[in-house]
Amino acid sequence: MLRKEIHDKSEELYTITLEKDKWSSEVVDKENRIQVAKAMIKNSKMLKIIILNLSKSIILEENAKLNQEIGNLSKEAQELGLDLVALKTEFSHKTQEFQQKATENQERLKEVKELKEQLESRDSRLHITEKENTLITEKLQQTLVEVKTLTQEKDDQK
Repeated sequence: MLRKEIHDKSEELYTITLEKDKWSSEVVDKENRIQVAKAMIKNSKMLKIIILNLSKSIILEENAKLNQEIGNLSKEAQELGLDLVALKTEFSHKTQEFQQKATENQERLKEVKELKEQLESRDSRLHITEKENTLITEKLQQTLVEVKTLTQEKDDQK
């Protein structure tokens, strides 16, 4: 009976030892998993820090580039502004010149129209005078023919 008890206790001890080993193995396995998870978390955090630092660096570079570009554009805008003022002044001057020339051209056009009207009037009077001269010449020719005829008749009567 003692043997049986020893044997039973021995089996119980063996079962307990197996369970203890199993649990110990599970504990070690879970601790390993925890260590791996911690390492992954640590790596993840480090990766996030690296990405964050890299992003900050890229952002700083981009900001520096943008600031440089803004400075260049500001300088160009200022130069263009000065050029624009000069252009506005020149444009205003040219506009005044153009308006003055346009006024002069209108006056010349008016003078040309008046001269054209005068020319047409003179042309019309000249045409009338030419007709009158033609009529007078014809009358003179007729009168000359009549005078010649009368002179011939007078000479023939003598």
